[in-house]
Amino acid sequence: MNRHQVKKTKGEVVNLGNDYNDFIIELGSYAEDSQFNTEYVVGEALDHLSFAVGDLDSAIEEAKSNGYPVPLEIEEAGRRWAYIEDPNGIWIEFHS
Repeated sequence: MNRHQVKKTKGEVVNLGNDYNDFIIELGSYAEDSQFNTEYVVGEALDHLSFAVGDLDSAIEEAKSNGYPVPLEIEEAGRRWAYIEDPNGIWIEFHS
């Protein structure tokens, strides 16, 4: 498990995993004054999915070239990730 703050989004992220494989569940929350702090509606509110990719720059370029918006890219504390918006408006996180 690791926990860290994301200054750009005023968020906090906790990554949960186990010793058996590379599967990780990422939980996040946002400060009250964050633009990403929205009301949760049971069964309706999915914040985003997250996937590790081998080459983040290539994944971003491929998403853009296929018409998918990239609304946010973050580089912080030695880590870098980006969000691609799917046709349903759900953000998909790519990180390397």
